[in-house]
Parts: sequence; structure tokens; C-alpha cells
Amino acid sequence: VERVPVEDAGSLYQGRAAVLHVLMIDVSKSMLRGDRLEAALAAARSYLEALPKGSTVEIYVFNGTVHGPLCSGPPSNCTGSLEHLEKLAGGRYTAIGTAVAAGAAAVRGSGLPGAVTVITDGGNNYGPPPGQAIRAAVASGVPVAIIIVGDDPRAPRLVAEARAAGAKVYPASSAAEAAATAARAAAEASIEALRMKGKAYVTVERRVPISWPLALAAAALLAAWRADGG
Repeated sequence: VERVPVEDAGSLYQGRAAVLHVLMIDVSKSMLRGDRLEAALAAARSYLEALPKGSTVEIYVFNGTVHGPLCSGPPSNCTGSLEHLEKLAGGRYTAIGTAVAAGAAAVRGSGLPGAVTVITDGGNNYGPPPGQAIRAAVASGVPVAIIIVGDDPRAPRLVAEARAAGAKVYPASSAAEAAATAARAAAEASIEALRMKGKAYVTVERRVPISWPLALAAAALLAAWRADGG
């Protein structure tokens, strides 16, 4: 029996420790520019599909305020909540700090290891500074990931602020890149959530195959030793 880090255990840890993933999807007016909302939806779908067995999801949307959850439960039950999300889009404000704080509160309230993942174009213009909210979340044991879609000129500022505060940032310039990036973000968020709760290892029982020639040789030596009066 040995303790294996979760990142090395692969599928061995799936289902052994439930992790809550809170997805915060930006639906402010700027997300309707170009293919930003399409990329955000591609990222959200890919994130859900990549989550390990045993994960739980809560999906919210936000602009100047947070709305939801649109769905709560296993990832497979929440993909439908992403349909027609464009109908919810609008609002001149984007409060990324508010979204992070609300997501962290949801994780803490669940009592589970969990992570907050924000999908946005990075155009923050309202509410508390994102860096402040990220620092508070990380300090409370909740990791934060930011997936940035599109080419909003305000995004580089968010990237620098979020990274300095301890978040993992995943820029994506297209829907295809957003989907690939989100899958990686899901795996890394799961591991980081477990680490922050001291559950970074799983106990694995490894069965060592018996070498019968060696076993027979050892038995023969033992029998000879006993015959000689040992």
C-alpha cells in the first residue's frame, strides 16, 4: 500500500474525493462581439466533459451581478443549461471580482473541496478588483482559474492582475483553442482543489506479481536449512 499524488494516480483517484466546480460565465454585452460567446460556450462544454468522475458542478452567469445557479449536480446533467445562453446576454457591466467572490462563497458553503472557474473576455469594468477577490478566495482554500476568450483590449490587465493574485489564467483566441484550454483547466482545477484541502494523495494497493522460480528456490533453501538442523 502506498500514497500516490493525485496528478500521478490518473483515473485511480476519480470518484474517491468529490470536487465542486463553480463555473462563472460572462454574459455581459461585450461577450456578444465576434465569437466571444461561442468560444465561452465551447470552453464550458469542454470543461464539463473533462471533469473526473465524482465531480459536482454549479453553473452561474454574470454581468454586473451574478445570476443562478442555472444548474447544480453532475456534469452530465448540466450541459443542457448552456443551450440558448445568448438569450441571457446583455448589460453594460462586467463584475469579475463579484463573480469570483460569489463562486468562492458557494464552494465554502458546500463543505467540499472546490474550485472557481471564470470564463470571460476580460473586460472588467465594475465591482471589486478581481485581484482582491482572487486573493481572498485562494487564502480561504479555493483555487481560481480564469479562461479568457476573444481579444478585448482590457484583457491583458486582467491577466496580469489575476496571475499576481494567485489565479491560473488560460487565454484562448478561438473557440477551438478555448475548448482545448478548458479541458486542461478542468483537470488542473480538480487537482488544485484537492491539494488545498490536504487531499493531494490517494492510497493505492499495489499487488506485486509472484516470481514462482524465486519462490521455489527460496522454499528449497529453507527446506535444506531445516534438514541440516538450522
